[in-house]
Amino acid sequence: MVESIKFILELPVMNQLIKLVIPAFVFFSNSEAQVFNITDFGALPDATTLNTEAIQTAIDACNKNGGGKVYVPAGTFITGTLELRSNVNLYLETGAELKGSSNMDDYKDYQAPNYEEPSHYGMIYSHCTENVTITRQGVINGSEKVFFEWDQAKTIYMVFM
Repeated sequence: MVESIKFILELPVMNQLIKLVIPAFVFFSNSEAQVFNITDFGALPDATTLNTEAIQTAIDACNKNGGGKVYVPAGTFITGTLELRSNVNLYLETGAELKGSSNMDDYKDYQAPNYEEPSHYGMIYSHCTENVTITRQGVINGSEKVFFEWDQAKTIYMVFM
């Protein structure tokens, strides 16, 4: 919340008291920030339902309404790619788990320059945004065991967009 206030500054100058009115803007932490609970948008904490659409809808609603907190309650929520938007705080409560889907088709793809095969975004990304935070008591689990074989050699490609 932003409030406009005025400061009155009294200065003694050459035996006269001069009053200056200084306008200022003070930013207050809004303890009543809007909260968008992902379960209100249809997300299910059952560790089997793909919740990408419900969670993304909550993120988009939060952004379109001026920002706030996207609240992930306790439970395991399976998801593909989530795109964070400006003025969104993705908050995971104690006992909450955002778990990456084991199906690569659940992740948003893009075409990297000079690379023939499509690439995929990870579980959470953001592009051209500001004031984005992830705060948590819970867990973000990218399901690495499904996608990585740590004992196998790999070729790593760096893509700068």
